[in-house]
Amino acid sequence: MPDNSGALTRSGSELVIIKSNEIENLKPHKNITRTSNQEDNDYLNYIADGRDFTFENILSQAPLYTRYQISYISEGRSISGIMNIPKNIENAPLIILNHGYIDTSIYTLGRGLKREQDYFASNGFAVIHSDYRNHGFSDTDQSLSSTGMILRIKKYGTDVINAILAVQKSQEDGEEILATIDTQSIGMLGHSMGGGVTMYSLVAAPELIDAAILYAPVHSNEYYNYQRWSSSRLNSREKEKLTNDIGNLQNPDTFASISPQGYFKNVQAPVQIYFGSQDESCPVSWGKEIKESFNNVDKQVDLVIYEGERHEFVPQWTEFMEGSTAFFKKNLNNKKDGK
Repeated sequence: MPDNSGALTRSGSELVIIKSNEIENLKPHKNITRTSNQEDNDYLNYIADGRDFTFENILSQAPLYTRYQISYISEGRSISGIMNIPKNIENAPLIILNHGYIDTSIYTLGRGLKREQDYFASNGFAVIHSDYRNHGFSDTDQSLSSTGMILRIKKYGTDVINAILAVQKSQEDGEEILATIDTQSIGMLGHSMGGGVTMYSLVAAPELIDAAILYAPVHSNEYYNYQRWSSSRLNSREKEKLTNDIGNLQNPDTFASISPQGYFKNVQAPVQIYFGSQDESCPVSWGKEIKESFNNVDKQVDLVIYEGERHEFVPQWTEFMEGSTAFFKKNLNNKKDGK
């Protein structure tokens, strides 16, 4: 039943699907620095140079899909990742999966959200999972070495936006492997830090994303992310550099211009937020605050709380995936059908 915050607390209850408004199929400019909705704001600016989408090799063959190693260009850097393409499916919608924080020293190609990659591909979706810069076989970006999570989210967001642009361009150029994919119907799911990457993508490139799921995401206000993870981990030199980049780190207002929630009015896609009530990394209260920030700019979102679940769902993961699949099928198929 809905609680006083408007969230739906779930433990085996029926999924509530939010209704999707019709989303215009706009094509962004390519190979330029662009600003979302023409706002003059550095946070929303990114280099839209996604190109050279390449299938490097086949990693594996599953009964229902083929798993490829991919690469593409983002901000002039080569970015690695994986793509799952379902077999015998025409016009398969595309889902972009954004992984959470994993130390780059132990990260391997396509790591994070492996269960979700396989599930969606087995249910008729094409899946791209970007490694982001500095991960896997991607090129490095030394500018992010001492910033903590804050400035990384924007750059990783740029990488997934460029993944969309690159795969769309590759299909336009006649790549045969992409012939069965609807690269104009885009869903996005991000977990933990990947939820922050998803929120950045939603506000900086709203015309590209047709439905989004925030799975146990970091906060939409970067001040809380800084206080929780970076404040105690950055050394004095790193804090000095970050102060020079963004301003006084003890002032919450410093983070306003580099937080997705300040630009939620840009969002065009329907959004669902999922949290576990026992999340030890991203408190469930954050989910209610993110929902409230959307509501404050007249964006209606669903917040679903699974009783007893932690940061990565286990007992109710299948139910979560069934609901996520239904949400994406409804909204992405509606767009494809012109509804």
